[in-house]
Amino acid sequence: MADAASTHTKSTLFTRQFIVAALMNFAMFVSFQMTTAGMPVYLQHLGATDLQISLTVTLVTGAAIVVRPFAGYLLDSFGHKGALIGGLLIMLVVTVAYVVFPLIGIILGFRLIHGIGWGLGATASSSIVAGILPKKRFAEGMGWFSLGNALGIAIGPALAIFLI
Repeated sequence: MADAASTHTKSTLFTRQFIVAALMNFAMFVSFQMTTAGMPVYLQHLGATDLQISLTVTLVTGAAIVVRPFAGYLLDSFGHKGALIGGLLIMLVVTVAYVVFPLIGIILGFRLIHGIGWGLGATASSSIVAGILPKKRFAEGMGWFSLGNALGIAIGPALAIFLI
């Protein structure tokens, strides 16, 4: 009887840890997608050229791609939780800085930094969830986790446009 209870506990998917990690990741995706959709409108309001507006997506995406190969090292060096908190803090500070420093050139530089935080945070959250999930239900758990990513990608831009 103890073995059955033990096996059930080991294969429980929706644990408190998993739910918190998935909701945090969903919130991170929503906020990132909001800035991605809202930034062109904000820069247009500031008088940016079409090239500058297009660079906002290119810079953040490029930085996120470049940082990902190094993210594993950072996760190992600072711990998964530390790397996640670092990525989230970078994203938070940069998001606030967009409003505090409304200068197109500075915002473009901040987009690079935002991409670093995004690449680090997204990699860390996926890694954390991979460690939480029971092996027998790993694929199912990653499917549920990824659903949050997809919903964040769908809801974020719509929310940004609604708020604008």
